[in-house]
Amino acid sequence: MLHGNISNEYGYCIAFRCEDFLINYKDKTLKDKVLNFFKGKYRRIEINKTILAAMEYIYKNTEYNVGLVVEEKSYKDIRFKKLVDNLPFNEIILINKLSQISQRLLVGYISLYVDDNAERRSLINNKYAISFKELNHHIKIGVKR
Repeated sequence: MLHGNISNEYGYCIAFRCEDFLINYKDKTLKDKVLNFFKGKYRRIEINKTILAAMEYIYKNTEYNVGLVVEEKSYKDIRFKKLVDNLPFNEIILINKLSQISQRLLVGYISLYVDDNAERRSLINNKYAISFKELNHHIKIGVKR
């Protein structure tokens, strides 16, 4: 749905990376690893508040769809699904490898892919795979393709 009109035209989709971008697991130190073993890693996650606020703004105040890019192996866990259900998004985009994001960018299913990991963005090799800092510029001028 584009601009609130009910039609067959699909609105532009801004896809955000979920793991290692929006959601970070605490597992860097030995203490974190021990606590993850006893409490579970899904109870000890950190959600990036600035990215969450940007997703909520795009979801509520713009005509763009918000996609959440999730690895398929992570999404099979029920605890992960419960965690993701509370986030502001229109659709979940399941992937097995990064080339699937590249394919969806080329076809036009995803208009922008947002991720701060430069290595992953370079593997996607598309000018519409952008960092979080560049997102504001693209929202202001509009996602025209």
